Amino acid sequence: MFNFFDLHNDFILKLDGKKREKYVSKFSQNNIIAAVWTSEFNEYESLTQIENSCNFVNNCRNLFLGVEDLHFLTNENMDRFLITKPLYAGLTWNTCNCLAGGAHEQGTLSKFGKKVVKNLEKYKIKVDTAHLNEDSFMDVSKVINEPIFCSHTAFFGVNPNKRNLKDYQIKMIVESGGLVGLCLVSEFLNGTNSSTIKDVV
Repeated sequence: MFNFFDLHNDFILKLDGKKREKYVSKFSQNNIIAAVWTSEFNEYESLTQIENSCNFVNNCRNLFLGVEDLHFLTNENMDRFLITKPLYAGLTWNTCNCLAGGAHEQGTLSKFGKKVVKNLEKYKIKVDTAHLNEDSFMDVSKVINEPIFCSHTAFFGVNPNKRNLKDYQIKMIVESGGLVGLCLVSEFLNGTNSSTIKDVV
């Protein structure tokens, strides 16, 4: 048995009641960021899910909050979101939104997106570059003052998937003193429906 730090786990918060508690207690000696994936929710549902999840993780040992896809953010609800203080927040999912371009589409960091990035940094919430397309990744890298962070991805040089980082992006993250989390999705690791530890290595 060894300790790990799971930088992006969007499974925990989908579990109900006792199943969630059992899962969390089983891995309580490890650090896990439980991520709320908001792409399937509207503005009200997204904020409610994040607030409920915040209350849950704050009562759990070694469990932290992350948010994937800030599509729901507006000037009006920004403060309500920021006070939940997740460890990180990703601007997009695979598609574009009012903030930036997702990995599967074209698009750049918008004016509102820049404002959101600055607000995240002000509240010491890491900006997660996972799911951004190359242009938006570069835009974010020019705006942030902190090391570049990518919670879950794999490497384009090993498997050319749109969700994977290219060598120059990895170099940028390393040189910034940032962090990359390896995503254990077979499609990203080797382009098939199954993978082994060799693919991870």
